[in-house]
Amino acid sequence: MRIVVPSSGVKAASGSGGTEYSRGVLTRLAGSGEDVHALLARHQPASSDFAATVERIPFGRGLRWPLANVVFAPLIATCVRAHERDLIVSHSLRYTGVPAILAGRWTGRPVVLHVHHMEARNLGLLLERWALRRADRV
Repeated sequence: MRIVVPSSGVKAASGSGGTEYSRGVLTRLAGSGEDVHALLARHQPASSDFAATVERIPFGRGLRWPLANVVFAPLIATCVRAHERDLIVSHSLRYTGVPAILAGRWTGRPVVLHVHHMEARNLGLLLERWALRRADRV
């Protein structure tokens, strides 16, 4: 399967449980023969043992979730079309969940949302609920 994963980080030993878990899942998927394509901000490190293909997006530090929700959707859709991806997987509801859903709608690809935690405040919670209700799998 050809998978695209918009990611907020895959740094080894990052200290962030969600990042380390996501990195492990992506590494195992790629190691088992899946074709994983990760979209990463230009400042996010990816070690040489990270088995997925890494594509840098034109944003770096300062890519907070309100901006990520605007810029990631067209980047994901472009990657799906350019690299013929079959599936969109998002590991961060706050940063890439809504854009993944939008890109899935634009490209006709299924979307899997992998949830580690949920926002407990206002707009973030509303966006996350919106995305969860529209995902093909959670």
